[in-house]
Amino acid sequence: MVEVRSVLSSLCHGIFLAHHLYVCFHAREVKVRLEKDMSQSDNLDRRVADINNFSAVFFTNWNLMLQTLYFASSVLNDILKAIHFQNGFRQKIHRFNGFLFTSIIFPCTIFVSTAFWSVFFINREWVLPEVCDEYVPKWLNHSIHTNVSIFLIIEVLITNQLLPSFRSALTGLTILTVIYDIV
Repeated sequence: MVEVRSVLSSLCHGIFLAHHLYVCFHAREVKVRLEKDMSQSDNLDRRVADINNFSAVFFTNWNLMLQTLYFASSVLNDILKAIHFQNGFRQKIHRFNGFLFTSIIFPCTIFVSTAFWSVFFINREWVLPEVCDEYVPKWLNHSIHTNVSIFLIIEVLITNQLLPSFRSALTGLTILTVIYDIV
């Protein structure tokens, strides 16, 4: 049973990482297309231009990058585990993953999905105006705001995390919040 869970965990980490990299690639394509359209047209809707101008401060994008980092380090940990790499490095990665997932990934992903979809259903123009659908297709929107939570639930069910202390988890989340507020 443990071996099946380990293989399933490794498989999911690889799939989740591939998904996130694919989404990052297409998000970059959206940004390139927006920049091109902004340079060629002066009458581009301001709300569309805001996607390009403020993409670095959208917490959704931060969450996607943090999850990509987490799944990349999880894949690395799975590879090191598969080749029976036994030194302190693998243990540090495992501890880092537990800290990252528990203190940052889990709360941020729940916040992003809940906040986005709550506001979207109240008034979609506040978070992703319809005029932006030409640039941000529905599949990309769901990949960034829905799939991340589905992956989170699967990760909770199939992976045993090394849990950090409450104090260090709260400190990590506080540091991220302060950095986000500064940016």
